[in-house]
Amino acid sequence: MSLLNTLQTGASGLRIASSGINVVSHNVTNATTEGYSRRTVGVRTDDPIERYGFGYGQGARVTDVRRTTDFLVNSRYVNARGLESRASTLHSTLSAVENSFDEVSGSSMAGLLNEFFDNLNSLSMDPGDRSRRMELIDSGERLTRGFNEAATNLNATQDAIYEELSQSLAGVQEKLDQVAALNARVVSATTGLGKGDMQDQRDQLVYELAETLGGQVQQLANGQVNLLVGGHAVVAGPSARTLSVSLDAVTGLPRVDLSADSGIINLTNLLGGRFGGLVDASNATASYMNDLNTWVDTFATTFNTQHAAGFDRTGAPGGDFFTFTAGSEAASFDLDALLAADPDLIAAAGAATALIGDGANLSLLVDIEDQLVFAGGRTAADSLGDIFANVGRDVASASLEGDRYSAQANDLAALRDSVSGVDLDEEATALMAWQSAYEASARVVSATNQLLDTLMNLGR
Repeated sequence: MSLLNTLQTGASGLRIASSGINVVSHNVTNATTEGYSRRTVGVRTDDPIERYGFGYGQGARVTDVRRTTDFLVNSRYVNARGLESRASTLHSTLSAVENSFDEVSGSSMAGLLNEFFDNLNSLSMDPGDRSRRMELIDSGERLTRGFNEAATNLNATQDAIYEELSQSLAGVQEKLDQVAALNARVVSATTGLGKGDMQDQRDQLVYELAETLGGQVQQLANGQVNLLVGGHAVVAGPSARTLSVSLDAVTGLPRVDLSADSGIINLTNLLGGRFGGLVDASNATASYMNDLNTWVDTFATTFNTQHAAGFDRTGAPGGDFFTFTAGSEAASFDLDALLAADPDLIAAAGAATALIGDGANLSLLVDIEDQLVFAGGRTAADSLGDIFANVGRDVASASLEGDRYSAQANDLAALRDSVSGVDLDEEATALMAWQSAYEASARVVSATNQLLDTLMNLGR
């Protein structure tokens, strides 16, 4: 009885060592697999049995194959990846926008505004000079084109943001569905190794989704996870909800919605990750456009009012110098068509009967450059500079945020690797240990088998 028990005990050692070697092999093979978590073998001693007053050990058995993970580290890593992706996306998008607000070169809006007032001042010195009138018209056209181009670039950025959100949505939804499907398979898995592999695949998808949507992870007792965005579950166990992208009917800006039993949930301002960065960039771009529109409205209205108070070379009251369309001021900013075609319509004189060289009204138009007619008691140049400064601050802030969150994500990635990563030196040591255990168990089995043969031969 004891020899048979010893044979079974030795056989259990072979099974355990074989499992250990298999797990080491699995770890080594997946050492470079992204998102893989090192596996360890769980072993427990079998309960002994008693026969005839003696106790006999039953050896041991494999209880499970465990993933070496730290959920707290993983959840913080998910959060950090979302924050980093959001900031870096905002920075890269606004950096492209910043080029439209170059305030250094002469072709910048600030430079064109300065050129316009320089030509206006030059004309005030000789109001009857037709060439100077043409130079003023040319500089006015360059000024309006500068704002037109900035508006075009901002609109193009908005279009590109919406296009990127729309084009990315199918891939995001596919990953959400895959996470839900893997959650279901985790529960139905019959082996620890298979369950761990599916959890690794799922968690890698969660990391990728965090880069796209941001979010938080909830670990469930059955091994499944929930993925939340702004407190709303986009994946709940084996179920995934549907995302959609559209243009908001009121703002005209991109909107991301989540389907729910209670209806539609607007996730737009709750998003993190790349989508959150794109939404942030869309909101910032809309703000810059609004600032430009307000500037054009204030400047053109002020200038037109004063221009209308003067008289042109025929003695007729001045008309509009600039034109624009309400709601798209920067994009439609232009010179009055009649004035652009006829420089004699510039209302330089202060009276209908004034001589051709009178520039009384031009002097008042020149004074607009220093008038505090903009919000906050700012001049035209100061107000325009404020817009440029806002863009620059937003870009710099996004850059700093990106660097900070990138450092956090890298630190957490290193921490995660220290916990879950495969160390080939450790695996080599474990392999030798399992090999020695297997060989020792094999010798126990071999010796016990020989003893059983001897015992059987005694009965012949």
